Amino acid sequence: MIRPLVVITISLILAGCGGEPGDSESFQNAEAVRAEIEAAAADTPVPPGTTPDVTLNDNGGVYEPGFGRQLVQGRAMCAWFDYWLTALAAGRSDDAEVASVASDQFSSWDIYIAADSSYTELIDGIIDSARLGDPTPMRQFVENNCALT
Repeated sequence: MIRPLVVITISLILAGCGGEPGDSESFQNAEAVRAEIEAAAADTPVPPGTTPDVTLNDNGGVYEPGFGRQLVQGRAMCAWFDYWLTALAAGRSDDAEVASVASDQFSSWDIYIAADSSYTELIDGIIDSARLGDPTPMRQFVENNCALT
């Protein structure tokens, strides 16, 4: 069972700031972000038995388009990593394989596409290490970037 994610570092990096809603077509208000969250929650795959639980509480914020989708995808990525780590710790190789296969989709997600090469190389390295039998980088990523309760 995945625990709710409170913070993911990449989300803070990708957040838009400044200006007022409507000042520029390059920014959107909280209502638009909530619509993105809802749409992304419907089409972002998550581990069995989990549901992405992303809430935007800032009604006055100004955000870059895609911010809501990236929040959901960041939560889902953390959920898949947590699911993978839990499966490995419990010796459930079938579940670890499901998570490994699911991680192949990350490179098509907005959170991955919008990120710089250092982030994508980090994620790729984490996945490669876990597939080679070393979950340490994945565990460190989850501990440092996925606030799980």
